[in-house]
Amino acid sequence: MTAGWLASQQQADGSWKRTSGYTTNGFDTAWAGLGLLAHADPAYDATIRKAAEYVAFACPLDDWAVPNATMVLFLSEYWLRTHDDRILVALQSQIDRMRNVMVYADWTSGHGLNPGYRGGGVSIGGSHVALAFAVASLTPIEVEADLVDRMLARAQELAPDGFI
Repeated sequence: MTAGWLASQQQADGSWKRTSGYTTNGFDTAWAGLGLLAHADPAYDATIRKAAEYVAFACPLDDWAVPNATMVLFLSEYWLRTHDDRILVALQSQIDRMRNVMVYADWTSGHGLNPGYRGGGVSIGGSHVALAFAVASLTPIEVEADLVDRMLARAQELAPDGFI
């Protein structure tokens, strides 16, 4: 019942509408797509494909780490389920952008674009970004070798007890 309701909220362009907040429809679309992927009902395949096309090809760029990471997670999970190679160029582009803009020289990632929250964003943006890189590395796109390991080691160094 919930999956049906969620699918019914999809906009004509493939997105789910964000009514307020600091990010784009891509964030909500990625969450909705992940939810429908988790439901694993083939009845929603067309809805999920339309969401993936929106995130890959129509979604405006976002300046925040968590929405970017969530969109990468969705596209990665979508590819892992469907092997729809059409989205790989967009997925690689999003990975490259996150690496070049949202991962700092000290292997942390803040909540948003520079300056973000720097090290303090590790528990928010950094964890999402590291997870996105890890899942994306299971697809055919290129993720820098040892990037996730370096990010996680830095997070452990900053917060050996789990708190920042």
